[in-house]
Amino acid sequence: MKFMVRAAWLVVLSIAVANCSNSGSTPAAPTQPSTTQTAPTTSGSGLTTLADADAKLMAVTPADSPSGRPPCQFNPETGEFECPSQTRDGITLTRQFTLYDANGRVLAQFGKDVAAIRTETTADGTTTRENGAVATINRAAEMMTTGLGPDATSHTLNGREHGTVTTVWTAADGTKVTTTATIDGTTLNLVVPARAGDRSQVYPLSGTRIHTTTTTGWGGRGPLTVRRQETFDGTSTVQVQLTMNGVTQSCTFDLATKTSTCRHNP
Repeated sequence: MKFMVRAAWLVVLSIAVANCSNSGSTPAAPTQPSTTQTAPTTSGSGLTTLADADAKLMAVTPADSPSGRPPCQFNPETGEFECPSQTRDGITLTRQFTLYDANGRVLAQFGKDVAAIRTETTADGTTTRENGAVATINRAAEMMTTGLGPDATSHTLNGREHGTVTTVWTAADGTKVTTTATIDGTTLNLVVPARAGDRSQVYPLSGTRIHTTTTTGWGGRGPLTVRRQETFDGTSTVQVQLTMNGVTQSCTFDLATKTSTCRHNP
């Protein structure tokens, strides 16, 4: 049977072009989908940004963008809704999701009994950047959203992203340079408002997101590891711990003004 969705239901898997230190992006509260929605689309530029190891494969955004893509198909053998894959700029994006009731039973259609959604996505392929660098991407992510239902005032997200981005470019002296970034991202008990009542609450209420990249291939300088931990408290001020090769700084990022106190080289 077919389940019509438009922007990945309550948790949309979209492409966030950078982490909040660069773009100022933030998780926004999911919105209630209707039963006449279609699978989300992703812009070509968004897929290309996955060549940036700091670009988040898993983002929480409002489910409100139109599509026109074929609907996702429920597979009774796996209990998952399988969505048509998309290929653009050399990158293939796949996604699937599973619906659960309050007792953990798999559901075959959306309705008031849906209490949780597990969403999975992958991004694989090779793309060329504007500067001629060639990036090979192998990324995957999974997110579990709980606390759903018509009376919910907030939802809780837990998930993980992992993968690699290998980039090849030509240096000024004509030599080929290859770097590989290994990516690991975690979302821990991130509570976002459902916006059913107080629409003035737009920031995550609590929880943590951690994004770590280890890059190798920088000549004889050894690997570079960057770990960014963001903690939310319902205000626009995000507490940040930024660690580069073992050196940590504590700083903040303001979601309202898109300004940061973080230094890029602690």
